[in-house]
This record gives sequence, C-alpha cells and structure tokens, in this order.
Amino acid sequence: MNPTVSIIVPVYNAQAYLEKTVDSLLAQTYRELEIVLVNDGSTDKSPEICRSFAEKDSRVKVINKQNGGSVAARRTGRENSTGEYVMFADADDWYSGDAVQVLMTAIEKEGADIAIARFIFVNSLKNEKLNALDSLGRYIKHKTVYQGDELRQRIIRSFLHREPMPPTLYAKMYKRELFHDIYRYAEGMVFYGDDLHVNMALFANADKVVMVDKVVYYYRTGGGTTKYMPSLFNDLVWSYKNKLKLMADFGFEADTALVSEYFLAFIEMAVNNLLLDKTRGRREYMEKITEYVNDPTVRQACERSDKSRLRAIELMVVEKDVDGIYKYASNTVRKSKYRQKIKKILARFGVRC
Repeated sequence: MNPTVSIIVPVYNAQAYLEKTVDSLLAQTYRELEIVLVNDGSTDKSPEICRSFAEKDSRVKVINKQNGGSVAARRTGRENSTGEYVMFADADDWYSGDAVQVLMTAIEKEGADIAIARFIFVNSLKNEKLNALDSLGRYIKHKTVYQGDELRQRIIRSFLHREPMPPTLYAKMYKRELFHDIYRYAEGMVFYGDDLHVNMALFANADKVVMVDKVVYYYRTGGGTTKYMPSLFNDLVWSYKNKLKLMADFGFEADTALVSEYFLAFIEMAVNNLLLDKTRGRREYMEKITEYVNDPTVRQACERSDKSRLRAIELMVVEKDVDGIYKYASNTVRKSKYRQKIKKILARFGVRC
C-alpha cells in the first residue's frame, strides 16, 4: 500500500478561492491523501466550505481554532496529521493534478527525505510565469540530488543570506520524522518567516534532498492591497535571532556579517510596513522608528555588518537617522510600485498580503 501524504492548508477568510484549492487536492492522481483544513478563526463562509468538503470526502479533516496566524495554523495542522509524508498549501493557491505523484516518485527513486519542485505566479489576469525570485533553477543546473556536506554547506547556507533557494513550505514534500522538535525555531513568530526557519531545521535533519524541474504549484498574486502587519518588526527580529541560533545549534558555517546585513535590509520593509498603519500620525511614526533603530538586536546587527556593503537606508539605521529613514520610507510608500515590491519580497518567504 502506498504511504499516506498529509497536506496542511491554513484557512482564513478564503471563501473566494478555497474550493479551487481543495478541488485541486482531491483531484490528485496520487490517492492516499489526508487533507487537513485548519480554519483559523475565519469570519466568512470558509468554515462552511471546509465542512462541506469533509462531508463529501473522508480524506478531508477539518480543525477549527481561534485566530492565531498562519504560523500557528500550520503547526496545528501538522500536529493533527498522521501521514508518513507532509505537504503544505495556501488556501488561495492550487496544485497540479500530478503534484503529489511527482514528488513521491522523486523521493522513492532517490531514497530522499525531501523533494522540491517549482512553482508559478498566476496573477488576476490569468497570466502565468515562473517566479522571478525562484532561484531553484541554479541548483537544478548543478545537480538534482544533494546530500551530506554539500547539502549543508550549499543549500542550507543559502537560507541565511540573500538569494536563497526558495524557502517556502509549499511545492515540497517532507518525511514526517524530520519535524521532530523543529518548531522551537518558529516559536514567537506570528505571521512572517516560519517557512524559512522551519525549512532550515528540516533540511538540517535531512540526509538527502531531491529537486524536480517541474512546475507543480500555482501561487495566486494580485487582487488586493498591502495591509499593515503589526507583528512584522518583531517577526524580523525573531528571524535574525533564530538564524544565529540555528547556525550555532547545527554548526552551519556562514558569514555573520552577511546574515546581519540581510537583517538590516529588511528593516526598510518594517518601516514601510509601519507607514501603512493609517491610525498613526507623524510623531507616532517617528517614535516607532526610533524604537526600531534602538532595538538591541538591531544595534547588534549594525555592529556586525560591513558598512561598506550597506545601502543608504541601512546606513541611516546604523547612524540612527530617524528623520532620514522616515523621509526615505514616506517617499517609497507613495510610489505605486512599492505595494508590488513588498508583495514579491513576502511571497518569496511564503507570506501573502
């Protein structure tokens, strides 16, 4: 009998797209599935849609919980699943009909612990294109199977710096046992960054990873506006601390300066996000930016960075130039391209806004 694959889907107010997502899972050519829909306190018709699917197909399991963010929803789903293998999907995306079979075949052929395939961005006009931020291709060109030191030093190290291998949880299949005790690296995160840190720990626990040069996942973009995320700055700080902890716990060889510079680059995004909170006035913005630049973790990253490699906005953070940061961010947010820019940055890490 084929092993069961559990597919975890966090659901929050996704009534417009949820049916297409679940239909794509039920239509998989690989039939031994457990589809876990985690209703994260939805206030629309999502709970009814979830219940309807569970009534029609015994492979669908519904878990209802209070709203706690996508990080907690994914973890709840994984902890309440039973499959020998685990996959993830967002509630407004979909998989190709052969996605599970493609990943399972790759794992079984190579005796791998993780299988990775490619994904496509699909916008509201139904145009499809490979994710421009998806750097999986560079690894596939080198080889399709990574193990041992090459897995640790080439793939896992990439998660620490700029241009990592796609750290999203979707479009991947994982052996269940890899999840042992890895969520300690995502505790404290509310909305942003769990994909990256969970993947770092999962890959560190793996002996072999196989990559498949085939699109299996369709990521829906467009149709909405960027919203203020109250937890973003704290999530970014937690992310930086966790990277340092992961480096120490797993013995990753990495340039601490580069890791620190990467963190400082995201402070710009945190400030831009802050300005999306229209309930604040200029004085409150300035106070919050001051809090950001004086944060002990931010100061630590400033000390560890190579100043010659920093951009203007990052140097402002180093110099605690709150007025300059505010003016720079204000100009950025006024530009229409900013909304698409932040969406693409967040999408790279599996975050939809």
